[in-house]
Amino acid sequence: SPSGAPEPYYAEYGWVAGAGSTLPVPDRDTLWRLEKGSTLTPDSPVTLAWDNGKGAVFRRMISVDTDYVITVTDEVENKSAGPIALYPYAIISRHGMPKVQGYWILHEGLIGVVGDAGLQEITFTDAIKDGASKTFKQTGGWLGMTDKYWAAALVPDQKAPYEAALRGAKASGLEKDRFEAGYALGTFNIPPGEKRS
Repeated sequence: SPSGAPEPYYAEYGWVAGAGSTLPVPDRDTLWRLEKGSTLTPDSPVTLAWDNGKGAVFRRMISVDTDYVITVTDEVENKSAGPIALYPYAIISRHGMPKVQGYWILHEGLIGVVGDAGLQEITFTDAIKDGASKTFKQTGGWLGMTDKYWAAALVPDQKAPYEAALRGAKASGLEKDRFEAGYALGTFNIPPGEKRS
């Protein structure tokens, strides 16, 4: 359910340009074109592409397996004359306090196994309390959120160091409570004529 919907709950993947860079990167308003594939099925992934007009081509490969696990792989091709620096990120965001069952045998909230920090659990109710958010600098693991029937999880490159956060924010004004699980990888330095994913 996208941002702006009555109960937003979505995953977002993207790139942030390096400090001082004006390199255009895809955002929520980007119109991607279909480059490969036609219908997303377990036997047929699709590839979307966007050329930023400044020498960088962004590709997003999306696949789904028979257990409904969706894999998103982003790639950047540098067709410019100089190097480019980008930071990849991924986030799961949920707006509004979910209805929870409150069973002690079931965790409902933010969750992850975050590298050496191990299992991390924060209930939705606790996540919006001051000081409940957690940040990490780790390698390996996963993070996301769960409710009674569903789990949404992000799995970063298991060999790459990342900065991650499990956090909540209490509603203010017309805003709703907000919950986020996300990570950012380090700098991707892409020389001219090369690709990086």
